Amino acid sequence: MKNLKKALIIFLTFSLMFTASCSSNEENKKEGIHSNEKIVSSSAEAVHTKVCFEVENYGIFTVETYPEYAPESVAHFLKLVKSGYYNGMEFSKINSGHSVVSSDVTVHSSGECRETVTGEFYKNGYSNEMPLTRGTLCFTYLPGEYNSARSQFMILLSDELGLEGEYAPFAKLIENSAVFDKIAAAELNEEGEPLSPIVMKNVYVK
Repeated sequence: MKNLKKALIIFLTFSLMFTASCSSNEENKKEGIHSNEKIVSSSAEAVHTKVCFEVENYGIFTVETYPEYAPESVAHFLKLVKSGYYNGMEFSKINSGHSVVSSDVTVHSSGECRETVTGEFYKNGYSNEMPLTRGTLCFTYLPGEYNSARSQFMILLSDELGLEGEYAPFAKLIENSAVFDKIAAAELNEEGEPLSPIVMKNVYVK
């Protein structure tokens, strides 16, 4: 009789464990969470930092960072901003209707940024649900090398929802979009490079 009770207790314990596991898996499926994805911090823990871009002859526009979506990207970006790395750099290319792109790391006078940042997007095994809408900032990376981003970033000129999962949005334009629109409308050569330099005179935390 004792052995029967013991067996019954063991059976009920494992049944409860299995039910809880299945329930957890179902919840993950509902939320779109995949087993290979790395989940970032909740929005309740996030500190949204404002960064101002003072652009020579254009004015100032402001972006806001969202570490709940791409914490490593935000930390890397803010580290560069606080070090003054972007001061004097240019918006060196404008892909009409798509994006405004900062200078490549290899042409900055203060030295190349050698530290890379992880690509926090779905194709690289990360859950990043921030939409790729107009005004969004993402780091660029070498084709197929998802963890090769350094300091070059782009700001989207239009919604690029078809590219979601291929880039890691981490910040967005929130103030003085008219200044950004003026930059996007600059006169370009055939390669999409501004005929007159568009210099980030000062990039700083607000």
